[in-house]
Amino acid sequence: MRRFVSPGLVASMVLGLACEPAAPPVPGPASGGSTGSGGTTPSGSGGTTASGGSTGGGGVSSSGGTPGAGGTATGGLPSAGGAPAAGGADGSGGSTGGASGAGGSQGWLSMAETVRIMPLGDSITAEGSCWRHDLWNKLEDAGITNIDFVGTLTASDCGGNYDSDNEGHGGLLVTEVTDVYWEMWFEATNPDVVLLHFATNDVWNSIPTETILAAHQNLVTKLRAVNPNVIVLEAQILPMSASQCAPCQTSIPALNAAMPAWAAENSTDVSPIFVVDQYTGFDVVADTMDGVHPYTASGADKVASRWFDAIVELY
Repeated sequence: MRRFVSPGLVASMVLGLACEPAAPPVPGPASGGSTGSGGTTPSGSGGTTASGGSTGGGGVSSSGGTPGAGGTATGGLPSAGGAPAAGGADGSGGSTGGASGAGGSQGWLSMAETVRIMPLGDSITAEGSCWRHDLWNKLEDAGITNIDFVGTLTASDCGGNYDSDNEGHGGLLVTEVTDVYWEMWFEATNPDVVLLHFATNDVWNSIPTETILAAHQNLVTKLRAVNPNVIVLEAQILPMSASQCAPCQTSIPALNAAMPAWAAENSTDVSPIFVVDQYTGFDVVADTMDGVHPYTASGADKVASRWFDAIVELY
């Protein structure tokens, strides 16, 4: 399977990942999960603007074979690093999205307590894009200062001056992550909120939608074993350019369209899943350098703004 090497909400409602060095050497789709209902309806559009910061340096770029083809990733356990790869062209626009839904109530989070937020995914979450930096600053500027970003990884990008802890593993497929890794990551950090943008490499490697969502269901099961009240913000993933992945022009919208029903089925009254539309309005030309990653200031700001709007609605 080919992977791109680079640097590295609903419940019953809608709000509204990318590649780098290697994955754990423990492949195989996961399964499981629980069902339920409930939740609230954060909005997933817009947000305030912020500068994008600088892109992460280091590493080497890689070319990618033919669009939509398989391939391999290098290295052992995932880590940061790598520079954006060349390429990227025009991509598809529009999508699922908007802000709608029903049920639940506001006030999932309290300003009186520290909220542990885990950015979780692949290289779109990893070092290289400044959206985590921008999101941290948006929250601080809005007076939301009881936030602790958590993860077993720490980035040193985008000028620092923010909590850079994260769980972004470049090159990783969510369907490859086995229970030992979920348990290790979640037990080490005990997140209250998870920002989940995790399926880009899977779609890129032609993994079916149902297999990807089964892996997400297992992920949620492992999260709830650590924190029964965890809130999952599930991103409808960013588009990719046709030059990077031609089949992704239909498979990404198909996955994104399936997420609201999956989230509604697996959300519970105490542990909601909210779908956040990260797809609509993202321009693979203006908002990336490579047709995949939000390495530009505008791309980082768009991603950060959607997460910001969703988090604010939890208070």
